[in-house]
Parts: sequence; structure tokens; C-alpha cells
Amino acid sequence: MVNKTKIVNMNLSVLGVYIRIARIKAGISLRKLASLTNISHTLISNIEKGKQTPSEETLKEIMNALHLDLNTSEDISTEISYFYTNIFSNLLNYKYDVSKKLIEELEKKAQIYQASLEVVNYHIIKALYYAITNTKSVNAEIEVFERVMQYLTPEQQQLIYFIKGVEYLRNFLYADAESYLKKAVTIGNNELDVLINEYLAKAYLKQYKFTNSVSLCTKIIEEYEKRTNYLRAMRCRLLIARVYLAIMRFDQVISLVEHVEQFAEQFKLQYYLDDCYIIRSGVSFYKGNYNKSITDLDQVVDVTIPGYSYTRFRAYLLNKDPRLSEYYLEITQDEYSSLSSYTKLLIKILMKWQNNEYRDDLYISEINTLKDLVVKGNDQELIGLTYNLLIAYHKESRKYKKALEISEELLKLKKIHITHYSIKPNTI
Repeated sequence: MVNKTKIVNMNLSVLGVYIRIARIKAGISLRKLASLTNISHTLISNIEKGKQTPSEETLKEIMNALHLDLNTSEDISTEISYFYTNIFSNLLNYKYDVSKKLIEELEKKAQIYQASLEVVNYHIIKALYYAITNTKSVNAEIEVFERVMQYLTPEQQQLIYFIKGVEYLRNFLYADAESYLKKAVTIGNNELDVLINEYLAKAYLKQYKFTNSVSLCTKIIEEYEKRTNYLRAMRCRLLIARVYLAIMRFDQVISLVEHVEQFAEQFKLQYYLDDCYIIRSGVSFYKGNYNKSITDLDQVVDVTIPGYSYTRFRAYLLNKDPRLSEYYLEITQDEYSSLSSYTKLLIKILMKWQNNEYRDDLYISEINTLKDLVVKGNDQELIGLTYNLLIAYHKESRKYKKALEISEELLKLKKIHITHYSIKPNTI
């Protein structure tokens, strides 16, 4: 028999969330479950939302209808605690391969954990891993728990806000990411704040909140080094380097990159070296030395690293490299999984802007689609790009009034006006 006292003393939402997950997974509606159990669909709904605790008889009816058997063993809590502690520790220390093995081990007992009072923690641990490693979308998994946030523990709430923030970053929605990450650092376990702030600094960068990003990164580096977590400290140095790259303070960029390169070479960290080559390529690109930009990229070992394909494409584009067309076709193919649909759309637009023979009837609608996306996400670099593409297009069409209207709209949206290739219509 289920220990009712234990259930009442636990977070009331856990049981309801578990029932909701199982019902949705089974494809059973609330009214269908109500007819199977002779229990009011309103009562079942309240149970799922954590608003009402079921009697043992009601609980038994619902469980039987869903072919479930609630596991209340204390061993489950001990196991979940072990997995959480170790998975998070390894994620924090960039030991993603170890975390992956632990996740695989955790998922072997998915049926048991999902049928326990640890169901929320089980899903949060998995979602945390997939979000940080950027290997799977977890929106659907987390959305269920967002509906009962008020019934979760502060640490559970913090982790869900954090995961949501990381997911928004992954989907280029930087303003939303900032909002959720800020919520995450106001509650829960302060030990997690340094990691959350690392992602918050990324959201600041993409929105051209440069002072906020550098200031926060400086504090994060100090905290990571205090914990002897030098890997993440170096990651934050590269984040600062990207801020300086955006505002074209190239000496500071190279100084930071050289510091990280020395560390990466000493400990044979190819991922960091590859990231440094991409940033160096960016410096060469903004200086107009496109051949050097391409040469920098030639040193990258892992060509699936984020930013590599787009950086090489734009260097080929402005250099009018003979390899451009072939590379364009390669990276815009559907099977090219390392690029998001968002980045592919950007690349297609730039290709059409530079090469009239690629332009088609979709060109202007694609620019507007990207414009709407970047405005929603507050991606300041691409706001400048898309609006200037629209201005250039309408000027070409002699629609000067429309071009002026778009210019005025751009002035309201742009925080900082930086001169580089994406906002210099005469460059391409």
C-alpha cells in the first residue's frame, strides 16, 4: 500500500506531475481517464496540478487505469541524489563524456524513476544534461513542470528556470534567455549561480550589453579560479574576447586568445584551440584580411564546432573565393546537422545579397522572416544586418520612403551602431 503520510509530506505536485506525464504519454485525455476510473475529470485535473491530494482509493483507481505502480522506496531517492550530484559535477567541470555515461545508466531505469516520487528530479537531471550539452531539445520535458512551479522546491525551480534560459539561448531568443537566467539566480542554491551567470553573460553579449557581459565574466572568472575550475574560467575569457571582437578592440582580443592558447596547448585542449582559431579568424575578417581569416580557420580540427561554418562562409563570401558555391551547397544541405535552420537562413540571405544569380522571389520574404526572428530574440548584430539589407533592397527598388521608414525603425532597435561588414551596404 502507498504510504499516504509520506505522499502528503512530499511536494504535492510530484504525484500529480507524474500522473500527468504518464497520461499524456499513454495518449489518454482527462475525460477518457475520468470515464475509465469513474472519477471526475476536474478532480483528476486538480491532482495533476498539485492542488489536491488523492485518497488511497482514488490513487489506486488512477494508477490501475494507467497501468502504473507507484514506487515509494527510499532507495530511489538515494539513487537520484547520486546521479544528480555526479552528473552536475561533471557537467560543471566539462567532463561531458562522464556525464553521458551516467545519463545512459540513469535512463536504463527510466520506468522505475518515472513511477516514483523522484519523477521531477529525474526529468530535471536529464534536461539539465541535454540543455548544457546542446544535444536534445528539452522544452516539452520541462513545460510540464512549469505549470506547477509554485509547488516545486526552490532548487527545482532554479534548475527549471536555468534550463529554460539555456534553451532560449540555443534558439537565439536572447532577451527571453536573460529573463529566465535572471530568475534562476534569484532563487535556489547559490552554488549554481556561477554557472547560471556564465550563460547570462552570453545573453548579454548577443544583446550588445557589453559592459554587463564583461563585468559579469570578470566576477565569474574569479569565482571559477577560486574553485580551481580553470576550464570554465578560460571559457569566460573567450567570451570577453568576443565582446572585444564585436567592438573591434583587437589588441585585447589577441591578448586574451594568446592566454587561453597557452593554457590549451599545455593541457592539450583542442576544443579551446579551435575556438581561439575562430576568434583569430574574426579579427582578420574585420580587418579586411580575408585570406588570413581563411588560413586561421584552416587550423581548426573539429569543423563541427559552433561558429566555424558560418565564419568560413562569410570569409569565402567577401573574398569571392572560388570554393564559395561548393561550400554554400554543402552547408545548406538538410543533412548538414551542425547548422541550425536559423543560421542556414542567414547564410542563404547573405549568398543572395552578394550574388544576384542566387536571388529569387523568396529573397525579401526571407529577410523579413529573419528580421522578425532577430528582433524577437534581440540579436543586436543581426538586427543591424537584416534592417540594412531591407534598406538596401528598397533603395535598389527606388522605394526611398520605405527605406527611410525602415531606417527610423532600426534606430529605435539598435543599442550600439558598430561599423563592420554586416551594416555597410557598399561592402558587399
